[in-house]
Amino acid sequence: MKYILLLLVQVSLLVSAYSQGARNVYFPVDSIHLSTENVDMLEKSLSGMEPGSKIVFRVLIHDDAKNKPIINELDRKRSLELFDFFIAEGFPPSNVKISKTPGREAKGFISDDMKNLLIYDVEVYKALPAVAFSNSEEILLSDNSMETFQVPCCEPYLIQGSKGVQINLAPGSFEYKTGVPVSGTILFEMKEFVNPGEMAAQGLMTMNEEFPFHAGLMLWIKASVNGKELRLKKGRQISIKIPASMVPADPKLFCGQDNKGLVRWFPSEPVLAGTIDAGGICTLPSSSLHWLTCASMDKTPDSGGLTIKSPVSYNLSIRLILKDQKMVLGAYQASDSKDFNFTHVPVGKKAVLLVYGAKDGKYFFFSKEVLTQQDGKEKIQLKETSMEEIRTNLLGIGK
Repeated sequence: MKYILLLLVQVSLLVSAYSQGARNVYFPVDSIHLSTENVDMLEKSLSGMEPGSKIVFRVLIHDDAKNKPIINELDRKRSLELFDFFIAEGFPPSNVKISKTPGREAKGFISDDMKNLLIYDVEVYKALPAVAFSNSEEILLSDNSMETFQVPCCEPYLIQGSKGVQINLAPGSFEYKTGVPVSGTILFEMKEFVNPGEMAAQGLMTMNEEFPFHAGLMLWIKASVNGKELRLKKGRQISIKIPASMVPADPKLFCGQDNKGLVRWFPSEPVLAGTIDAGGICTLPSSSLHWLTCASMDKTPDSGGLTIKSPVSYNLSIRLILKDQKMVLGAYQASDSKDFNFTHVPVGKKAVLLVYGAKDGKYFFFSKEVLTQQDGKEKIQLKETSMEEIRTNLLGIGK
């Protein structure tokens, strides 16, 4: 419990430290859509956010301040456009809030005309990881190559991944982040990770906060035109078909948010469940791009732990891979201990413990088969090796 209390104190301090004053967002006159300059400013602001920080974005008025009812409705729609933008950027809806304040109560507004307007603010909060995982200076070992597809924007299109995943795209589903419709040909990029070895080699884990889930498939997908990234229009979805061999029990869609190499997973909101046909093929709808996984929460009644004694001071990546359960678990390190710990581990399962790291340009590795139990302990002895040998070991687990 000690590390949990310390974590809560850390959350409180960081939220206080990173809360900021409102940043102004000037929409084009009479428009509810973001301009290219708006998008650039927002993306730059989000890229600089630290875990535990908040930013408030304020909708600013370009219009004739005397036509108050129309302006208030326009700015309400603008605040919803900001909300949708942040959701498309991977923020959970619970971390984006819209508030409205009478102009007379909003700091910085002195015009008599503006005092009777409503001022809309949209607050974005970037959550802290629930635990400090051993992912510092993560070595990405995946050799998954990017697959690219040229997709006509106004025709239905079926993307067939090399590992069996299919994505159905309806015509006219995409738009620029400014809300402008798309024309021409879309560049669609995709990576597929279909087994625990591939996931671990990419630095991915099958964990929602510190709680594990089973994942038969992870995807990274992106759509763009001439280098400008696209999003799905509001109310539009892509349809993902997943082969039976990759489908966990009770499959649902999880969306991922990348934070400095650590992808944190959240159930889609609303929660989207997969439908399975007679052949076992699962179809999942998604209104998001970037990181997606077809997964189910772990409902194993018994769970145990594993403590790893580290003999070194440099950063390590520590994973527990349960191939049959389609799980890749990450260890965390309590702030008052040098030990690494796994929690919520299904008991009585075969697993592979993998530890790897780098120091002074040299690579070190440890691997051991274990049987999970209520309270396990392992000492590790790292041996110098090559990047290629680490990659081979990881990717070989999934075969």
